[in-house]
Amino acid sequence: MKSVPWQWTRHKRKIAEREVRRRRRYLEGVLDAAPDAIVTMDGKHRVVEWNSAAERLFGYSRAEARGQDIDQLIAGPGVLEEAVAFTQRTMGGTEVPPTETERYHKDGSPVNVIVAGAPILLDHELIGMVAVYTDISERQRKEQKLRALTMELEQRVAERTASLSEINDELVRVVEEHEHAHEELLRRNRELLSLQAAVAATASSLDLSFLLDTVTWEMIRLLGVERCAVLHWNPEADALSVLACHDGTNGDDAGSEKAYALAHHPTRRQVLKERCARQMTVSQPNIDPAELDYMRETGAKCLLMQPMVFQDRVVGLVELADSGSEHTFTDQEVSLTQLFANQAASAIENARLYERAQREIAERKRVEGQISASLKEKEVLLKEIHHRVKNNMQVVSSLLQLQSRNIQDPETLAIFRDSQNRIRSMALIHEKLYRSQDLARVDFGDYLKDLTGFLIRSYRAQLGPVNLRLDASDVLLPVDMAVPCGLIVNELVCNALKHAFRDGREGEIRVLLHSSPEQRVTLIVGDNGCGFPEGVDFRNTESLGMQLLNTLVEQLDGTVELHRGDGTEFEIVFPLS
Repeated sequence: MKSVPWQWTRHKRKIAEREVRRRRRYLEGVLDAAPDAIVTMDGKHRVVEWNSAAERLFGYSRAEARGQDIDQLIAGPGVLEEAVAFTQRTMGGTEVPPTETERYHKDGSPVNVIVAGAPILLDHELIGMVAVYTDISERQRKEQKLRALTMELEQRVAERTASLSEINDELVRVVEEHEHAHEELLRRNRELLSLQAAVAATASSLDLSFLLDTVTWEMIRLLGVERCAVLHWNPEADALSVLACHDGTNGDDAGSEKAYALAHHPTRRQVLKERCARQMTVSQPNIDPAELDYMRETGAKCLLMQPMVFQDRVVGLVELADSGSEHTFTDQEVSLTQLFANQAASAIENARLYERAQREIAERKRVEGQISASLKEKEVLLKEIHHRVKNNMQVVSSLLQLQSRNIQDPETLAIFRDSQNRIRSMALIHEKLYRSQDLARVDFGDYLKDLTGFLIRSYRAQLGPVNLRLDASDVLLPVDMAVPCGLIVNELVCNALKHAFRDGREGEIRVLLHSSPEQRVTLIVGDNGCGFPEGVDFRNTESLGMQLLNTLVEQLDGTVELHRGDGTEFEIVFPLS
């Protein structure tokens, strides 16, 4: 026989070892993927394999478990004997079927499991065993909870059964009461529907005839009487007049007078005075003769008179009559009649108020038309006044312009120009009012834009490159404040244009206007020119412009401050109202 080289034998052995390692990794992967704890032991009960599920179930890692006696590792004193018997039986070559038992976690807490075991044979030789542990702790907790719920349910069923007999007896009584209540409910429902119809008619219509017809018809249908009438009380005439009458046998307005003088019907007067219902029958003793005659004429055997009250004021009364029998109206029927009577009173007063409102609306429209026409006429006149004032001021300005042509003295000519600018500032306000929708107030921001632009153009030939910075928010000023405020701006801007930028120097004039939430207006006029002369008190000077400034600020109930520094700045603050 030809010998095999030792290299070839070594190569085959390596291949076999790699296959063994691969199969072992495969087996470990299968064991770790299993949901149950799987443990293998050798012939001496020592742990060989310990999968991931066993780690989670018992708390020991593979390193801690391997080599340990399985029963000493996870069987506590209470189940140690049973665990040892289970292991010995399996090691004896017998498969042990699944058995519910208890094992212990690493922390000492018990774990409820189902354990099954089988011996491991290799070439018919017993080399160990495998045990599978299934965690049933959650299932047992659910079973215990289910048993508790079952016991609780049985107890409740017993208690419920005991009370059913009492409930059944009570139910019989309730059914009897329900039948009686059902009959009462039907009657009340008929009352409610009738009352609802009357209320709906009162709320949805102002046709008095329709409203009263609805009320009388519903009362006849509900109370089972033959006749119903609504009578209005006129205290001045001391009489009752029939507004509506419904007779179920003879038709509307049958068998009734159109008016009753209360002097001949003391019972009706008493009902109105005392605001209390009154009923009577033809056989009743001591009945008022007038009412007895009335009942005999109409064939009525019983009569109910109910006062109609609206907002604590008696409006009239409702009359119910029946010729079938001499029956007495119950308290409930009297109360129901009172509800209908109040609806009739409400309908009467609503119709009266509507009629009065219509007259007042017509009168108000007529007056409003007159006021509107008068207001438009006054607006036209006021616009015309502003227009004429503006024209007159322009005429005065033109006259000053013509007169100034003959003046050679520069100082006198400057005085004429200042007067023209002042007149122009006032004329511009009236022009703004004439063109505005609001004849009482001036948009002062827009006004300042036009005024300062005019002044800059007037002095442009005498100035160098002077810029104007205007910052004016939306401030509305009444006429009596706009005129002095406009003159103030005119004086201060003209003063800056004449004195601040000498020798053609460049600069800037600032005009700022703002109002505060406290209803105060701040007006600032400043420049970065040569500055206000030192030692000159602007409050006490012979300058007409400064005198006019102080007078106008006082007229506005305001204050004025002079700030010296990089130029000149006047700050005027005054209340808006």
